[in-house]
Amino acid sequence: MKQLRRMIPAVVLPALLLAGCGAGSSSISPVSFPKDTQEILSLFGDVAFFDCSIDPSLDAGQVEVWTCQDGIWTSRIVADNFSNEGISRIGLNFEKETGELTVFLINETATVTIPVSDVPYRNTIAYASAPLNEKVSVVSGQEITLYACLGYESGQWTGSQLTDFHNSGCDDGVAVTITFDELSPE
Repeated sequence: MKQLRRMIPAVVLPALLLAGCGAGSSSISPVSFPKDTQEILSLFGDVAFFDCSIDPSLDAGQVEVWTCQDGIWTSRIVADNFSNEGISRIGLNFEKETGELTVFLINETATVTIPVSDVPYRNTIAYASAPLNEKVSVVSGQEITLYACLGYESGQWTGSQLTDFHNSGCDDGVAVTITFDELSPE
């Protein structure tokens, strides 16, 4: 099964690259797959893909992985100052059982794979996980939560906490955010 999970980039991503993304104002939106495709993707853990349409003036991007242990959030930058040129899709794969997270930055000609190991996530009594589920506008310097998985020892949580993970009151968790910034004048 572990080898099968590692095959997702080689098997699934080329098909996703062909789907492309439309132009327009800067935005990120979840990709909707047919039910049978969603069922297959669910075998690989929490998998999500997002279409991107980013204005060229928002050239520098940053991806952060946030982890929460005992209610305290800390961040780790996993991709900094990457150029958004040509990025049409972002993919995420979080395997809760192994704590392995992979971020994919996809453009027309290549996929940048960013593996993040040792994500400290323990399976608490109750947890909720969700990717971004609606189209959002991209604003320079604004952090966008692409994915959050929150754990609670008490078993109490609500869906709205996934969109504001910093103030969720969770005991442990993982979140992935992306921020785009304008080019700085030279």
